[in-house]
Amino acid sequence: MDKTGFDEKIADVSKSIMSYCVARTRDRYDAEDLAQDIIAELVKSACNIRDDKAFYGFMWAVAGNVYAMWCRKRAKNNICELSDDMADNTDYYDVGANDDIYLLRRELALLSEKYRKAAILYYVESKSCAEISAILGISESMVKYLLFKARKILKEGMDMERNYGEQSYNPKNLSLLYMGEGPNRFWNITEGKRIPQNILWACYNDSLTAEEISLQIGVALPYLEGEIQTLEKAGLLIQKSGRYKTNIIIFTDELKLEVTSKIEKKQEAIADKIHGFITENENKIRSIGFHMHDMSKNSFMWHITYVACVFLFGKINENIPFPQTAFGDKAFVWGDESPRSIINFCSMSYSDGTLDEGELRFLDYLPAQKSDNNYFYRNLKLAKFFVIQQVPGIICMRMFDDVIGASVEIMCQKDYLKTSWNAREMPTVYAVID
Repeated sequence: MDKTGFDEKIADVSKSIMSYCVARTRDRYDAEDLAQDIIAELVKSACNIRDDKAFYGFMWAVAGNVYAMWCRKRAKNNICELSDDMADNTDYYDVGANDDIYLLRRELALLSEKYRKAAILYYVESKSCAEISAILGISESMVKYLLFKARKILKEGMDMERNYGEQSYNPKNLSLLYMGEGPNRFWNITEGKRIPQNILWACYNDSLTAEEISLQIGVALPYLEGEIQTLEKAGLLIQKSGRYKTNIIIFTDELKLEVTSKIEKKQEAIADKIHGFITENENKIRSIGFHMHDMSKNSFMWHITYVACVFLFGKINENIPFPQTAFGDKAFVWGDESPRSIINFCSMSYSDGTLDEGELRFLDYLPAQKSDNNYFYRNLKLAKFFVIQQVPGIICMRMFDDVIGASVEIMCQKDYLKTSWNAREMPTVYAVID
């Protein structure tokens, strides 16, 4: 970058650098000194900038390094004491009134519950150790221990630079998918709830403490603790030595795009084979004489496609044992960044306790849903009228969408299956008597 271009860039970003410094220092004079140090380092390192596009990334990297060095120098000569009688009587809405109090509040938001309760009661509410002992139901000696530990943690934290993670300003989406026996008890834990979704994302690739989760997603710890406990109780998070790790597999959009690009030709081949088999054997299948064997062509195609899909998926997962969930059901649970479900299988049978005998099976084509199997789960009397290891397992569950769902969708696109059902058609519900 030439000198003229560099000088213009510095002039353009000087206000941004100053704002950066004001947000990280205790007064205007410190901010000005820090800003001068950053600009001086930029001038000294100008020869290392490759081109205009690299300038801003380089600038913020330099700013971060200079600020870190500035903090280390100050830490050697500046100790912020938290005395036993330091109660907070300042106006909570006037954040700039006292920088030490501001830092204290920041660290309290990251303090774990057992320490935070004792510290707030003592410093903010001015309770005595005896009063705290009665409120928390613990001994006075334990109160003093908690306050001692809290002061130590707070002092260390107040001298640290805190950086929020990407999820604090760019939250992710996550849906929990379920396949197995019983109802999906996991759906309500995360559906429409950004905090538990992003806790699972934050802990997927890294094992994090509760404080690190708080920084990563930009939410104060008091608002996270209940969500973390719920996720851990449901087996979605596991905790070891104070660090949390997501306990399910998550399918990202990037992964699904890559998989689709590799198997789309096979998906079309499966769709063509199913259609060809049903068309070739239609008369033979109808001649079996099952109830309503003379149904419309479209209903027949849907029914036999479903039967074929059930057998196909059975072959895919026949040797895969279903694990037991935290709720006691045998099922697979996994995460999906943006699920796009095409079909939904559902079976009710004697073995799962929903029917007295026989089986009742449903398939919904979700883009043009005709039936609602949940209606039968809510009205079991109507149903009875008919008288009827984790990674490999999750891969098989994923194949439900990649093989079964995708093939049915292709059959609809090719008009092998028609979604313009007439009023009396119920395309994909059938009972198995024997």
